[in-house]
Amino acid sequence: MGISIRYLSLVLILSFVYLPVFASEHIIFYIVGEKRTPETDAAKRYLEKKGLKVSAYPVTNSIEKHIENINRMNNQKARMLIALNIEVSENEGCFVAVSNAKKVSGLFQAIEDLPGVYGADSRELAGSIASSFNVKVKELPLFPLIGADMPGVLVYVMTKKDGINIALERLYAGIDNYLKRGRRDER
Repeated sequence: MGISIRYLSLVLILSFVYLPVFASEHIIFYIVGEKRTPETDAAKRYLEKKGLKVSAYPVTNSIEKHIENINRMNNQKARMLIALNIEVSENEGCFVAVSNAKKVSGLFQAIEDLPGVYGADSRELAGSIASSFNVKVKELPLFPLIGADMPGVLVYVMTKKDGINIALERLYAGIDNYLKRGRRDER
């Protein structure tokens, strides 16, 4: 009886120690454009099937509501924020942008300066996603990223109805490439 309790205790301790290794990566979609479309729902389901945990929030035009959303997102401790819009159209293409906010030194950061804190990581994420779509990254002032305490990018995908799976695979490839680089850096 004593050996089985020790064995069980050891298994429980080791499972808690190694649990973060097996946990899925968490990302957040901040849905821009229409609040909820079948394409953004498909993107969430597709990435979840690939093993990512995905939370989705609709973007708002109200600064008060935006701050409420950002506070909820920041409390989730996600790896990244992707302001996402997927549109079915006759043309195909992708637009990837990163905030042009600069890193400000000092003890306290203003809410509009937070994207600058994660500027290098955001540019790396944007570059990874953009390369999977074979486009260049643009730098812009991005309202959806204000206050985000994590790397963030804007991704706008235009695809034909029958090309949605290809677009989602490219999006996943860019995200996965970024996450793999982060894991290599941690070692």
